[in-house]
Amino acid sequence: LKDYCFEVICEDPTILFESKEFLNLNKSILLSLIKRDVLNLQEINIWNNLIKWGLSQINNEQDFSNWNEDNINNLRELMQDFIPLIRWFQITSSDFRKYVLPFEKIIPKDLFHEILCYLLDPSYEVNTAIILPPRISQKFSVLDSLLIEQKHIAVISSWIDKQEINFYD
Repeated sequence: LKDYCFEVICEDPTILFESKEFLNLNKSILLSLIKRDVLNLQEINIWNNLIKWGLSQINNEQDFSNWNEDNINNLRELMQDFIPLIRWFQITSSDFRKYVLPFEKIIPKDLFHEILCYLLDPSYEVNTAIILPPRISQKFSVLDSLLIEQKHIAVISSWIDKQEINFYD
């Protein structure tokens, strides 16, 4: 039942992200959803929704610029499991400036530096360990092959991206 619900949400994320109950969602459930490669939502929208959820968990004050250091540290700690799951290199420089830059304090410095270098110079060689593949819309993930299955495509994609340990699912 949980997998079915996740599939429905991945197809149409507005069901969850625009609901009144989204801000009350359990972290582990949200984490399980964000881990999926087939979530049909632009990466910047995922980030914005995560921030909205995180801000509601820590403090009622929505203006992050007015937060004290304790609240910032609490948000950083809350978001630390989500940060590696964001496809940072799928976010445009304009969206990064508007929606991510204000939250620089919660992103690890080395990751933030890599993202900035890439946005300033797209030919910059990014540490491949932090690059996740773009999310795949389930609408386009129908496989028309008699030779291989979806799981084989994930393994082959992992090989192409030189993922020696953590194969894509």
